[in-house]
Amino acid sequence: MKYIKYILAAAFVVASVQAALIYPSDDARFSDYGGTGTADNLDATKNNIQVTDGPNNKNLFAGAFIFELPALTADEIVSFASVQWFLRGVVGTPVSNVRIDVFFKNNGTVELSDYSATANFSVEQFLTPENAETNGKYQLSNEQLVEAINEAYENGMSHIVFRAQVDGYDNTTPASGYNFATKESDNQGMWPVLTIETIPEPGSLALLLIGLVGAFIARRKL
Repeated sequence: MKYIKYILAAAFVVASVQAALIYPSDDARFSDYGGTGTADNLDATKNNIQVTDGPNNKNLFAGAFIFELPALTADEIVSFASVQWFLRGVVGTPVSNVRIDVFFKNNGTVELSDYSATANFSVEQFLTPENAETNGKYQLSNEQLVEAINEAYENGMSHIVFRAQVDGYDNTTPASGYNFATKESDNQGMWPVLTIETIPEPGSLALLLIGLVGAFIARRKL
């Protein structure tokens, strides 16, 4: 019986892996100055889009973070997921909240369409001017994220995108916004990190339990 307990314990061990940050490699900077223009020019170097027909033709109002999802075995499902960022700095006096839009794609290349793609889900007021602190750590972890990642695996998606998007604009305070640390930081501990924990999917566990019970019964009959 003690051997079965050990095997069961091993079966329920949670595996933890980190998804590789593909993009960006430079600072993720975006501003809440500007306004109603159309996003029509991708500045891939700075991980931003530019609005060329707004009040400020270099308005940068969003930043995309692309992670490559780690490969899972056929019998694994995601049980926990968490992504964290470090706010490298607050520029000026931003007045807008930051929303996080989450969606999936099949490549790690940043594209202009990433800034208008429909989100699987969004987290409103992820960051607000009131809680924005230089070098502050900000984390997203909820059941929606777990469900969305599992759905992405089921649909064969390879990458997850977190789009940080300001929810408004302030045309009176130029050059205000947020600057998130990415892979450009000398301190690797400040890089964005997506951590995924997995467990065997329920069907695999059920088969394992049936087999173990059968083996135990057979052993008792000997």
